[in-house]
Amino acid sequence: MIITFVLKQNNPEWQFGNTFLLSQAIALVLQIVLNIINWQSNKKIVVLMTLFISATILASIIWQFISFNLVYN
Repeated sequence: MIITFVLKQNNPEWQFGNTFLLSQAIALVLQIVLNIINWQSNKKIVVLMTLFISATILASIIWQFISFNLVYN
């Protein structure tokens, strides 16, 4: 999220910056909710499910940057 903010500030004409920041903010809130669920859970399947969702969120953010570089350049 910090890298996206810095890129947006350095290049104000970057059209995908606001979309990236919004999606990363939503992912951060979702990650906080998942961490709260993990903290309160004693069941292994719940922990594994939330870890899988967290990995999917991280992969989607990384894929956004890869896709942006392919489209933008």
